[in-house]
Amino acid sequence: MSKKVVHLVFGDFFKSTFEKCNHPKIVQGHIIRLNDDLRIGPIFQLNSSTGQSQREKWLQRTNGSYFKDYYTGFVVEDSLKIEQLKADDSVTDIYVWSARNALDGLYTTRLLNALEGTSFNIYMADFCDFKLKSAIGNLFDLTSLALVRTSDVPLLLKRFKIINEQAFKKANALWKHAIANKAVLRGINDDGKIQFLEASHFDNILLQHCTENYQKSVRVVVCTLVDIDYVINDGFLDWRLKVLVQLGRLHFEGQLKEKRDYSIKKAS
Repeated sequence: MSKKVVHLVFGDFFKSTFEKCNHPKIVQGHIIRLNDDLRIGPIFQLNSSTGQSQREKWLQRTNGSYFKDYYTGFVVEDSLKIEQLKADDSVTDIYVWSARNALDGLYTTRLLNALEGTSFNIYMADFCDFKLKSAIGNLFDLTSLALVRTSDVPLLLKRFKIINEQAFKKANALWKHAIANKAVLRGINDDGKIQFLEASHFDNILLQHCTENYQKSVRVVVCTLVDIDYVINDGFLDWRLKVLVQLGRLHFEGQLKEKRDYSIKKAS
Protein backbone atom coordinates (compact mmCIF):
# COMPACT_ATOMS: atom_id res chain seq x y z
CA MET A 1 0.00 0.00 0.00
CA SER A 2 1.41 3.40 -1.00
CA LYS A 3 2.17 6.01 1.63
CA LYS A 4 -0.40 8.80 1.86
CA VAL A 5 0.37 12.11 3.53
CA VAL A 6 -2.46 14.41 4.66
CA HIS A 7 -2.19 18.11 5.44
CA LEU A 8 -4.98 19.41 7.65
CA VAL A 9 -5.67 23.12 7.37
CA PHE A 10 -8.32 25.29 8.97
CA GLY A 11 -10.39 27.75 6.95
CA ASP A 12 -10.10 29.22 3.47
CA PHE A 13 -7.20 31.67 3.56
CA PHE A 14 -4.27 29.36 4.22
CA LYS A 15 -5.58 26.59 1.96
CA SER A 16 -5.35 28.78 -1.14
CA THR A 17 -1.78 29.79 -0.22
CA PHE A 18 -0.91 26.20 0.56
CA GLU A 19 -2.16 24.80 -2.75
CA LYS A 20 0.17 27.05 -4.73
CA CYS A 21 3.28 25.66 -3.03
CA ASN A 22 5.39 23.29 -5.18
CA HIS A 23 7.34 21.72 -2.31
CA PRO A 24 7.36 17.88 -2.76
CA LYS A 25 5.80 17.27 0.66
CA ILE A 26 2.90 19.53 -0.30
CA VAL A 27 2.48 18.46 -3.91
CA GLN A 28 2.47 14.77 -2.99
CA GLY A 29 0.15 15.26 -0.02
CA HIS A 30 -3.62 15.42 0.22
CA ILE A 31 -5.12 18.61 1.66
CA ILE A 32 -8.15 18.44 3.95
CA ARG A 33 -9.76 21.69 5.06
CA LEU A 34 -11.97 22.02 8.14
CA ASN A 35 -14.25 25.06 8.27
CA ASP A 36 -16.60 25.09 11.26
CA ASP A 37 -15.72 28.09 13.49
CA LEU A 38 -15.67 26.55 16.96
CA ARG A 39 -15.13 29.92 18.65
CA ILE A 40 -18.85 30.63 18.35
CA GLY A 41 -22.04 28.69 18.95
CA PRO A 42 -22.72 25.76 21.26
CA ILE A 43 -20.35 22.80 21.14
CA PHE A 44 -22.00 21.07 24.08
CA GLN A 45 -21.75 17.32 23.38
CA LEU A 46 -20.58 18.07 19.83
CA ASN A 47 -19.26 14.51 19.48
CA SER A 48 -22.88 13.33 19.39
CA SER A 49 -25.56 13.78 16.72
CA THR A 50 -27.70 15.63 19.29
CA GLY A 51 -24.91 18.12 19.95
CA GLN A 52 -24.36 18.66 16.23
CA SER A 53 -28.08 19.24 15.70
CA GLN A 54 -28.19 21.83 18.49
CA ARG A 55 -25.23 23.62 16.98
CA GLU A 56 -26.84 23.64 13.53
CA LYS A 57 -30.06 25.13 14.93
CA TRP A 58 -28.14 27.89 16.73
CA LEU A 59 -26.22 28.80 13.58
CA GLN A 60 -29.44 28.83 11.56
CA ARG A 61 -31.06 31.13 14.09
CA THR A 62 -28.22 33.61 14.54
CA ASN A 63 -26.74 33.99 11.05
CA GLY A 64 -28.19 36.13 8.30
CA SER A 65 -30.38 34.50 5.68
CA TYR A 66 -27.59 34.44 3.11
CA PHE A 67 -24.97 32.77 5.31
CA LYS A 68 -26.96 30.49 7.61
CA ASP A 69 -26.94 27.46 5.30
CA TYR A 70 -23.29 28.10 4.43
CA TYR A 71 -22.12 27.98 8.05
CA THR A 72 -24.56 25.29 9.16
CA GLY A 73 -23.30 22.86 6.53
CA PHE A 74 -19.83 22.87 8.04
CA VAL A 75 -21.00 21.22 11.27
CA VAL A 76 -21.75 17.80 9.79
CA GLU A 77 -19.24 18.22 6.96
CA ASP A 78 -16.29 18.59 9.35
CA SER A 79 -17.41 15.62 11.43
CA LEU A 80 -17.65 13.47 8.31
CA LYS A 81 -14.19 14.54 7.14
CA ILE A 82 -12.68 13.54 10.48
CA GLU A 83 -14.44 10.16 10.50
CA GLN A 84 -13.40 9.47 6.89
CA LEU A 85 -9.81 10.34 7.76
CA LYS A 86 -9.81 7.95 10.72
CA ALA A 87 -11.11 5.16 8.48
CA ASP A 88 -8.55 5.71 5.70
CA ASP A 89 -5.97 2.91 6.11
CA SER A 90 -3.78 4.35 3.37
CA VAL A 91 -2.88 7.44 5.44
CA THR A 92 0.41 7.23 7.30
CA ASP A 93 1.39 10.82 8.12
CA ILE A 94 -0.80 13.77 9.11
CA TYR A 95 0.49 17.35 9.29
CA VAL A 96 -1.73 19.62 11.37
CA TRP A 97 -1.21 23.25 10.38
CA SER A 98 -2.09 25.42 13.35
CA ALA A 99 -1.01 28.82 14.66
CA ARG A 100 -1.44 30.08 18.21
CA ASN A 101 -4.92 31.57 18.06
CA ALA A 102 -8.36 30.57 19.31
CA LEU A 103 -9.68 29.37 15.95
CA ASP A 104 -6.74 27.05 15.21
CA GLY A 105 -6.41 26.00 18.84
CA LEU A 106 -10.01 24.81 19.10
CA TYR A 107 -9.79 22.97 15.78
CA THR A 108 -6.58 21.25 16.85
CA THR A 109 -7.94 20.25 20.25
CA ARG A 110 -10.97 18.65 18.63
CA LEU A 111 -8.88 16.93 15.99
CA LEU A 112 -6.33 15.41 18.36
CA ASN A 113 -9.12 14.18 20.60
CA ALA A 114 -10.69 12.41 17.62
CA LEU A 115 -7.38 10.93 16.41
CA GLU A 116 -6.18 9.64 19.78
CA GLY A 117 -5.48 5.90 19.60
CA THR A 118 -4.99 5.84 15.82
CA SER A 119 -1.79 4.59 14.18
CA PHE A 120 -1.06 7.80 12.23
CA ASN A 121 2.18 9.71 12.60
CA ILE A 122 0.90 13.17 13.51
CA TYR A 123 3.15 16.19 13.08
CA MET A 124 2.72 19.70 14.44
CA ALA A 125 4.87 22.82 14.68
CA ASP A 126 5.32 25.27 17.53
CA PHE A 127 5.23 28.81 16.17
CA CYS A 128 5.11 30.58 19.56
CA ASP A 129 8.55 32.17 19.27
CA PHE A 130 8.71 32.11 15.49
CA LYS A 131 8.81 35.26 13.38
CA LEU A 132 8.28 35.64 9.66
CA LYS A 133 9.69 38.34 7.43
CA SER A 134 7.22 40.49 5.51
CA ALA A 135 7.60 41.45 1.86
CA ILE A 136 9.31 44.67 2.94
CA GLY A 137 11.61 42.94 5.42
CA ASN A 138 9.83 43.54 8.73
CA LEU A 139 9.66 40.66 11.23
CA PHE A 140 6.26 39.75 12.70
CA ASP A 141 4.81 37.10 15.01
CA LEU A 142 2.99 34.27 13.29
CA THR A 143 -0.38 34.62 15.02
CA SER A 144 -2.34 33.37 12.01
CA LEU A 145 -1.46 31.18 9.04
CA ALA A 146 -3.52 33.56 6.91
CA LEU A 147 -0.42 35.81 7.08
CA VAL A 148 1.78 33.19 5.39
CA ARG A 149 2.93 33.57 1.80
CA THR A 150 3.41 30.58 -0.48
CA SER A 151 7.18 31.10 -0.42
CA ASP A 152 7.13 30.77 3.40
CA VAL A 153 5.57 27.29 3.45
CA PRO A 154 8.85 25.29 2.99
CA LEU A 155 10.39 27.26 5.88
CA LEU A 156 7.45 26.39 8.14
CA LEU A 157 7.64 22.72 7.17
CA LYS A 158 11.09 22.48 8.75
CA ARG A 159 9.59 23.18 12.18
CA PHE A 160 7.22 20.19 12.22
CA LYS A 161 7.86 17.38 14.70
CA ILE A 162 5.92 14.25 15.53
CA ILE A 163 3.76 14.76 18.62
CA ASN A 164 3.89 12.56 21.69
CA GLU A 165 1.30 10.88 23.89
CA GLN A 166 1.28 13.83 26.27
CA ALA A 167 -0.06 16.10 23.52
CA PHE A 168 -2.97 13.70 22.95
CA LYS A 169 -3.76 13.55 26.67
CA LYS A 170 -3.75 17.35 26.95
CA ALA A 171 -6.03 17.74 23.92
CA ASN A 172 -8.34 15.02 25.18
CA ALA A 173 -8.78 16.74 28.55
CA LEU A 174 -9.29 20.17 26.96
CA TRP A 175 -11.88 18.92 24.47
CA LYS A 176 -13.87 16.98 27.07
CA HIS A 177 -13.91 20.13 29.21
CA ALA A 178 -15.04 22.21 26.22
CA ILE A 179 -17.95 20.04 25.13
CA ALA A 180 -19.23 19.81 28.69
CA ASN A 181 -19.77 23.59 28.78
CA LYS A 182 -22.84 25.32 27.30
CA ALA A 183 -21.20 28.66 26.44
CA VAL A 184 -21.69 30.06 22.93
CA LEU A 185 -18.46 32.08 22.85
CA ARG A 186 -14.96 30.88 23.61
CA GLY A 187 -11.29 31.67 23.13
CA ILE A 188 -7.83 30.45 24.08
CA ASN A 189 -5.73 32.08 26.81
CA ASP A 190 -1.94 32.49 26.82
CA ASP A 191 -1.52 29.07 28.45
CA GLY A 192 -3.44 27.36 25.66
CA LYS A 193 -6.50 26.72 27.84
CA ILE A 194 -10.03 27.24 26.55
CA GLN A 195 -11.86 30.29 27.89
CA PHE A 196 -15.64 30.34 28.10
CA LEU A 197 -17.10 33.82 27.59
CA GLU A 198 -20.53 35.36 27.94
CA ALA A 199 -22.36 35.97 24.66
CA SER A 200 -22.44 39.68 25.59
CA HIS A 201 -18.62 39.82 25.95
CA PHE A 202 -18.15 42.29 23.06
CA ASP A 203 -21.41 44.24 23.44
CA ASN A 204 -19.88 47.29 25.11
CA ILE A 205 -17.33 47.65 22.34
CA LEU A 206 -20.09 47.45 19.73
CA LEU A 207 -22.05 50.13 21.61
CA GLN A 208 -18.99 52.41 21.79
CA HIS A 209 -18.96 52.54 18.00
CA CYS A 210 -22.66 53.42 17.79
CA THR A 211 -23.68 57.09 17.71
CA GLU A 212 -26.81 59.22 18.01
CA ASN A 213 -27.11 59.13 14.21
CA TYR A 214 -27.87 56.18 11.98
CA GLN A 215 -24.91 54.43 10.38
CA LYS A 216 -24.58 51.14 8.55
CA SER A 217 -24.23 48.19 10.90
CA VAL A 218 -21.33 46.86 8.83
CA ARG A 219 -19.30 49.93 9.83
CA VAL A 220 -19.86 49.22 13.52
CA VAL A 221 -18.94 45.56 13.03
CA VAL A 222 -15.71 46.36 11.16
CA CYS A 223 -14.60 48.97 13.71
CA THR A 224 -15.22 46.45 16.50
CA LEU A 225 -13.29 43.74 14.68
CA VAL A 226 -10.29 46.06 14.46
CA ASP A 227 -10.53 46.87 18.19
CA ILE A 228 -10.64 43.21 19.21
CA ASP A 229 -7.95 42.17 16.71
CA TYR A 230 -10.31 39.92 14.76
CA VAL A 231 -10.55 37.32 17.54
CA ILE A 232 -14.14 36.53 16.48
CA ASN A 233 -15.95 36.55 13.15
CA ASP A 234 -18.20 39.30 11.83
CA GLY A 235 -21.32 37.11 11.83
CA PHE A 236 -21.25 36.81 15.62
CA LEU A 237 -20.98 40.58 16.05
CA ASP A 238 -23.83 41.12 13.58
CA TRP A 239 -25.98 38.79 15.67
CA ARG A 240 -25.12 40.72 18.83
CA LEU A 241 -26.19 44.00 17.19
CA LYS A 242 -29.58 42.45 16.46
CA VAL A 243 -29.81 41.27 20.07
CA LEU A 244 -29.06 44.82 21.25
CA VAL A 245 -31.88 46.06 19.02
CA GLN A 246 -34.22 43.51 20.58
CA LEU A 247 -33.13 44.64 24.05
CA GLY A 248 -34.00 48.25 23.16
CA ARG A 249 -30.45 49.54 23.43
CA LEU A 250 -30.26 50.33 19.71
CA HIS A 251 -32.74 51.57 17.12
CA PHE A 252 -32.60 50.44 13.51
CA GLU A 253 -33.91 51.30 10.08
CA GLY A 254 -34.02 48.98 7.10
CA GLN A 255 -34.30 45.20 7.37
CA LEU A 256 -32.60 43.11 10.05
CA LYS A 257 -31.13 40.64 7.60
CA GLU A 258 -27.55 40.98 6.41
CA LYS A 259 -25.13 43.57 7.78
CA ARG A 260 -25.58 45.88 4.81
CA ASP A 261 -29.38 45.75 5.00
CA TYR A 262 -29.84 47.94 8.06
CA SER A 263 -28.51 50.95 9.92
CA ILE A 264 -28.38 51.50 13.68
CA LYS A 265 -28.12 54.24 16.25
CA LYS A 266 -28.13 54.45 20.04
CA ALA A 267 -31.51 54.39 21.68
CA SER A 268 -32.33 57.78 23.19
